[in-house]
Amino acid sequence: MMICGRVTGQGPLQYSWDSVLKAGPLDMTGTSQPVLHVSHITVIGDYTFTLTITDSRGQSGKTSVSVVVLPERNSPPVAVPGPNLTVHYPATSAVCNGSASYDDYKIIDWQWTQVRWVGLDQGARAHKYIHWRISQPFTDLVQ
Repeated sequence: MMICGRVTGQGPLQYSWDSVLKAGPLDMTGTSQPVLHVSHITVIGDYTFTLTITDSRGQSGKTSVSVVVLPERNSPPVAVPGPNLTVHYPATSAVCNGSASYDDYKIIDWQWTQVRWVGLDQGARAHKYIHWRISQPFTDLVQ
């Protein structure tokens, strides 16, 4: 993060940045320059930085800037398995497509689970798609 100070005054100016309120540790570089570089902020909370300017006649001015560090946004992924499917005999398979699922970062794992209806063999469960195969005749499943 960069914080910039801009001033007007007589002759060369002397800059002095300070952190007067901080929620946690941080690194500051350029504390005697117009631009303060702040890094390694690891704690969520409020931070206040003060810039003091002194001109060649010894007059000074001071101002502060507040920075609020918020938690990272990370929403849970949304699973979209596709529409409900109906398989008509003599067909013996169906493909479910979860590629419309989404996340604010990146989906790293796919897990399909059969929740009802016995007699199905599961295909590869760690992909966007799953191929279900019927392993028993329909007559055995419907009684």
